[in-house]
Amino acid sequence: MSDHSAVREVIVFRLRLGPETEAFKQCFAQVRAAMREIGVEPGRVWHNMHGTGRDVRVEREFPSLAAYELDDENFHAGPEFMALWREMESHVESMTVELYQAGGQ
Repeated sequence: MSDHSAVREVIVFRLRLGPETEAFKQCFAQVRAAMREIGVEPGRVWHNMHGTGRDVRVEREFPSLAAYELDDENFHAGPEFMALWREMESHVESMTVELYQAGGQ
């Protein structure tokens, strides 16, 4: 990840307690492998070290808005991948997505 990215997407998954956490982790690994296969940026994963310990954060960076839009198009292009993503989502309490664009100084 570069300090010179123009667009950053931050996805935060709030995990459920119990067996759903393990189900999420298994699906999450499959989703990340599938992302690489279809040419979608899987991003960098962060886990809580302090606090609730129930959040998984993924940060994806792109050099331009056009690069992000192409990645997003590829992300939504395959029904098999989207089914896998939805399966993963079914194991979380919530998911939020924030999109940031670098501003001038």
